[in-house]
Formats: sequence, C-alpha cells, structure tokens
Amino acid sequence: MKGGIGLSRKTDMEKLIKDSEFLRKAIPDDILLILSRLEAAGIGAYIVGGAVRDILMGNTPEDFDIAAETEPSTLTSVFSDRKTVDVGIRFGTLTVDTGKRLTEITCCRRESSYPDIRHPDSVEYTMDIVADLARRDFTVNAVAMDCRGKIYDPFGGIRDIEQRILRAVGEPSARFKEDALRILRGIRFSSTLGFRIESGTKSAIHCCRPLLTCVSEERMFCELCKLLCGDNVRDVLTEYSDEICTLIPELRPTIGFCQNNPHHIYTVYDHIALSVSLCKKDVVLRLAMLFHDIAKPAAYSTDNEGIGHFKGHPHLSAVMAGNILKRLKADGDTVKKVCFLVEHHDIRPSATRKSLHKYLRKVGFRGAYDLLYIRRADLGAQSPDFHYLFEYLDESERIIKDLEKEGACISLDTLAVNGRDLINMGFERGPDIGRALDMLLSAVVREEAENRRDVLLRKAEKIKKSFNDSFIS
Repeated sequence: MKGGIGLSRKTDMEKLIKDSEFLRKAIPDDILLILSRLEAAGIGAYIVGGAVRDILMGNTPEDFDIAAETEPSTLTSVFSDRKTVDVGIRFGTLTVDTGKRLTEITCCRRESSYPDIRHPDSVEYTMDIVADLARRDFTVNAVAMDCRGKIYDPFGGIRDIEQRILRAVGEPSARFKEDALRILRGIRFSSTLGFRIESGTKSAIHCCRPLLTCVSEERMFCELCKLLCGDNVRDVLTEYSDEICTLIPELRPTIGFCQNNPHHIYTVYDHIALSVSLCKKDVVLRLAMLFHDIAKPAAYSTDNEGIGHFKGHPHLSAVMAGNILKRLKADGDTVKKVCFLVEHHDIRPSATRKSLHKYLRKVGFRGAYDLLYIRRADLGAQSPDFHYLFEYLDESERIIKDLEKEGACISLDTLAVNGRDLINMGFERGPDIGRALDMLLSAVVREEAENRRDVLLRKAEKIKKSFNDSFIS
C-alpha cells in the first residue's frame, strides 16, 4: 500500500479514519486471525504502535505488535494450540508464530516508576487500552486499531501524523526518564519519517541527553543504524549533534573543525553529515561515511601556504571506527566491512584498465563497487568546483564493469595455474609456491602476461630458475 493515501490535506486524514473498511483490509490475514481469536475469547485486542502509524501514512508495516486487555495466564491459554515463544511472558508478552511471522502480543498495562531508567518498579495489568497507550513514547505511536479498522487515538497522534510532528505522550522529560532509549528513538523517527520534533519534546531530548549513558551499547547501536538510513539523516545529524556525540564522543572534535582546503567548503562534521545523506541507504556504507573522516582533526597539518592537509587520516579513521564499533557491540562482519571501506576510501587509481586491474586485486569487485558509492558521496559533499571528478568515477566504473564481464583475473582463485601445477614442475613445497603464484598473479594484473595456462607455465619456469640462481649465489 505504499503511497496509497496522501496526507497533504486534513480532509484526506478524516476520510481515511472514517473508512474503517479500508483500514481493515490493510490488516494481513494472519494478524486479523490473532485479533479475531482474542475477541472471540472476550478479550479486547488492538494493533498498536508503528504498524498503525505506517498504515495511516499509506505505508506497509514491517512488523505488527498487538495489545490485549487481559492477563498473561489467559493470553497463554488462548494460544495453547499454537507455536509460541514464552520467554517474555513474565513481562506480559507472548510471541505467536502465525506461520508468516513472529508477532508479539502484550497484555495492556500500567507501569510505576523507572529506577534504572529502563525497567518499571512494578507492572499492573489493565483492561483499558487507553491506559496502555498512555505509557507509550510518542503520540504517533500511541494510536490503536481493532480488527474492524476502528481507530483509538486518545492523545492526538493522528493530528501529529498529519502535521508530521513528533510529540511525546504527556510530559516529555518523564517519558525519557522512564527509558532513555526514547531519546534516540525520537531522533531516529525524525530521520526515518521526516517528522519535525516539537519544541517541548526537543528541549527535553537535549536536557535528558546525559541519560543516554544508561543505555546499553547494543540498543544504542541498533537505533544509530536505523537513524543513519533515514532520508532526513543530514538534518538530524546536524540538529542533534550533541546526542550523536554522546554515543560517539570521538566525533565531537569534528564539529566546527574548518578544513582550510580548496576541496572543502564544509567543516569536517558538516561534510560527514552531508556525505552520509548522499550515500546509498545501506547500513555498512552509511556507517563508513559516518567514520570516514573522523580522524581528520588528529591528522591535520598546514603547509607553508596555510592549506590544510590530513595525511594518513584514512588509516587512523579506520582504527578509530573499529574501536568505536567494537565498543558499540557491532558484529564482527560489520566491523570488518566498515573498517575496510574507511581504510580505502581515499585511494584514487587512474581510470585506466591497468591501474584499475591492479586496484581490483586489492579491493575485489564488490569492494570496488562499494567504494564507488563511498567516493561519490564523499565528492558530493566537497566543493562544487571539483564535481567534474564525477566523470572520472563514471569512467572508472565503466572499466571495472568491463573487467568483470571479461572475467578478469584478480585473485589466485581465478589464476589459470595453481600450486599443484608448480609442484609438478619441480618447485619445492613451501613458501616458494606462494611467492611464485603471487608473482604470476601480479604479472597478469599488470597485464604483462595473459591468464592462460601455457603462458603462465612458461613464466613459472623462469621464476623457478630465478629462485634456483638466487639459492646458488
């Protein structure tokens, strides 16, 4: 349903809310079955949170959360014949396998104080959906819908969706003190939904920022990744830089840091924010853009003419990125990929077959294409005086694609000979085999030899002779 109902006019929203049949049809069959089963058992049941918000915005929800006006024991009995995950039942949440997805059903509840800024002191189950909605973070997420498509909106969430405003439910500071992760959720929603955070909620975000230190690294990293992939990411990184730097203090020196270089018209941080927004919406690529220049302040120097230079900053930035990502408990594969891209983001091979063939041996085809995304985003966030270099990147991409179509040899796996061939030629087992294969591959990559078995075997004979001569001398 993406793009189904526009929200540019108030009448559109009013028409949508009244059209309960349209909204009911937006509920997938498996979710409708859960709601109907609960209602048949005399339990009020509602889709809540982001799914309702997305349906009202004309988008297809990724997940569906259900609130039920009952207690955990009753909830379990209703689905005793279904495959369920009960690990959250002591907190009032049962996960049901619908056959199409895992769906969380949570008992409606009221909560007390949050002494650890994460978990309530106690939970009281309630038969009142409005009381349950009152404990949620933002009004746009405090809207419920039953199986007939009827909307429940006690806090003005529909109005805020229509006006594209993010507003805390009730007193903003109280919401953030209950769970400090809501600070990051707020700026993440602003990035991904493009909603403006209203002034009271915005002030509370800034005031409660120190509470972010109470949030686990894993949860912060999850929100950061989602935030970075939003359409509004540049504005959010800029407007909420203090919150971002609370997560990643290493970014703070980049704020306001002038580059004093003709290639750059932005400070380091503003360049980073713009380059993230210009990059493909891929979490690894956008993380790489966030970190690609993080070491520039530490690497900064000026020449005799006062021009700023950042010698060695790609390597330093890669080291910093690795340390930060490990601290944030990122998975090893993400750490490896991001650090690779940061380390290589400033390499500029000539747009020639020979140069790019050699470059591909170092980065591979996948790495080369990812680095093209990185370099285009990096260039787009530099002075327009240098945007003519996009032509160089386009030509580089054309040559790389040609080499890939031709099956160009860029690794030992694609070399026409292998270690067994060299052993059969009389090479000694051991390091000489690896050295010889590397020399053969280098000759192919430099286009000094064709990647043909007969050609490489003749060249291998010369290499073996040079090894023997070296040993004799």
